[in-house]
Amino acid sequence: MKIEVVMKKENKLLKRVEVKAKVTDYSATPTRKEVLEELSKKLGVKVESIALKRIGQEFGRRESMVTANVYDSPEDLKRIETHVKVVRNEGEKKEVKV
Repeated sequence: MKIEVVMKKENKLLKRVEVKAKVTDYSATPTRKEVLEELSKKLGVKVESIALKRIGQEFGRRESMVTANVYDSPEDLKRIETHVKVVRNEGEKKEVKV
């Protein structure tokens, strides 16, 4: 699996960098965990500081577009992102009560 960063935009107010990347060269749609690990290697940050917003794939194409937010620290991520996104990024199977 290869990841190519298409766009980086710094958001100083929320202490994050908004990233769009293209994922190619894979056999099946990559999992959130795989994308998080590869993106952290590519950007040189901790996995705990990345919040995946979307993994989108067009029908019949072997490439996906990933939208993610990279925070300065895991504490900033937990303070700003919704609880559901934090739980999804941690990979835990918890039921969220509304």
